[in-house]
Parts: sequence; C-alpha cells; structure tokens
Amino acid sequence: MSRPSHNIELSIPMPNGCNQEIQTVEAVWHLTYNGQLAKIRIDARYNNGGFKYKRNCWATEASGWSAVQKLRNLYKDDGFGLLEITP
Repeated sequence: MSRPSHNIELSIPMPNGCNQEIQTVEAVWHLTYNGQLAKIRIDARYNNGGFKYKRNCWATEASGWSAVQKLRNLYKDDGFGLLEITP
C-alpha cells in the first residue's frame, strides 16, 4: 500500500537545491498514555548533556498504531494509544 499524499500548499527553494514544502493534512494522530497526551523522553545526558524526545505525532493512523504497538511491546504496558486531532 502506498503512502497517502498530502496537499502541498507552499513550496520554496532552499540554498542546498532542495525544496521546503508546507503540506496540509486532515488530521494528526498523537501518542497517548492512559488517556493523556504523552511524549517519550530519552535520557542522553551521559552522551551530550541533555534529553532526546522520540516522535509522538503522525500524519497517518497506520504509522501511529505501528509505533504504539512497538511501545506497548517495549514497555510491556497496554496504556499507550492514539488520539486523532483535527483542525
């Protein structure tokens, strides 16, 4: 199955020769934990003195559920889910 394409609203050329584009979507899917919006923070202080955050929002439902399933398996917790956010 191919990825759905989103509407390109605006495009500008970048100095490196690539284009930067603004795309609009009908909805985004956000990570939840026990019914609340959530994000995953990774402690990377030993490496570079800070924290890193994993992706917590997806433009397609399928991508979001794939990530949720991986988190459920990793943490052995079924509290992870998705919330659809529409404009």
